[in-house]
Amino acid sequence: MTTKKFSTFEYTLETHEDGGDNTCMDSFETPHGHVFVIALAGEGKVQAGFAATAVERIRYYFESEPDDKAADICKNALIYTGGFLYQHGQGDTGRKPDGISCICLLFDGENIHYSGMGDVCMSVLAGKKMHSLICCDNDGPDGALPGKGPYLGDAPVAEPQASLHPSSPARDDILLFGAGALCGHIMSRQLKKILMDSMPLQTKLARVMRHVRDQGGRQPSTACMICFYGMAEGHGNYWKGDMMVKSDSARGKSGKKSTKQGARNGRITESLRYAIMALLIVFVGYMFYDLFIYDPRPPVAVPLARQEAADTDTLLEEPEDTGHPDMLPPFPGDVNYTVRGGDTWNRIYLQFGVCSWFIINHPPNTGRFGRDGGLIAGQTLRIPVRYSGDPDLNPHYYTEFTLDRVGSSCENAGREFREAFEEKYSGVSQ
Repeated sequence: MTTKKFSTFEYTLETHEDGGDNTCMDSFETPHGHVFVIALAGEGKVQAGFAATAVERIRYYFESEPDDKAADICKNALIYTGGFLYQHGQGDTGRKPDGISCICLLFDGENIHYSGMGDVCMSVLAGKKMHSLICCDNDGPDGALPGKGPYLGDAPVAEPQASLHPSSPARDDILLFGAGALCGHIMSRQLKKILMDSMPLQTKLARVMRHVRDQGGRQPSTACMICFYGMAEGHGNYWKGDMMVKSDSARGKSGKKSTKQGARNGRITESLRYAIMALLIVFVGYMFYDLFIYDPRPPVAVPLARQEAADTDTLLEEPEDTGHPDMLPPFPGDVNYTVRGGDTWNRIYLQFGVCSWFIINHPPNTGRFGRDGGLIAGQTLRIPVRYSGDPDLNPHYYTEFTLDRVGSSCENAGREFREAFEEKYSGVSQ
């Protein structure tokens, strides 16, 4: 799924391709704010469809109970949905819900409220630190809420895990939550490294899920990643049960951050002093010029007819920008790159933003690959950065090659894609 952006946050959702009908996820707007729901049912055909039913019931509750408090509505929605699934199972003995995990999160524009049942987890990357807010172990790190608990639909009334206080995200904080195999790796060093890397949000989540799949085999998993920006000053508090953690991204009023703020204020004051001195120097210089250098004699008069003729001559019509390709900037030139031992197409894409198909089919690279199109260490390739999605390498045309156009795995990159691009900019100089 592609990344969706709003005024204060952006998010993306993803699930294992082999999750089938046993996984479901959704996000939608409500009178309370933006809601994210992830559900994962137990394995087997008997459980297929329960995840979608859970998500549909939670959405129905949010739309039907707008008078609930924001702090309680996530928890109440899970209680209602659990009771609904339990009653459904009582009426059909062959279709009883079993092992349904679900997590529901509400962002009201300033605060986060969440609740979960079953094998669910949540963590936040705040600055350079990773904090666990919900985990599957009964004794979570740093007081995190235990995600392992009663499953959705196991009993007519089951108490979900829920945040005791609303959390307030800070700018650049990244929230990762989900269900299934993800929970066994959500606090790993490798996932933290991926979240700290500077790459698009969709790419980050895709790499997280790929790492989980590589480590956990074919166990189903589904996840959501949210990045916050444009938040008001003073935000950056997260609650793990009854414990509060301050985000490293926030700026507090005490400790080292206050010291840094004081030093910054001192630098601003010093800069202001220099600015005032510069203005005084300019003022004194102007007074000297006005008194001793400026010639007050009036300019020679120009006859009116001659002045009108001169004005007519200078009013030349500016050429209009017709949008012809000749008016566009040229394509960037190729970049030489020598293949190193251990290089992969993914590593080369992360460096240049160019899909492998464009490199393999670039005429100057003919005969520079193995029989199977593989990379050869020591071979020098010409990287056609005109097809790059990196704005630094391809500043004028990179928007034509972003992931939402070439596909999250470059599946759209091919001959038709290249011909359409070259036809669109056929007149641009090479």
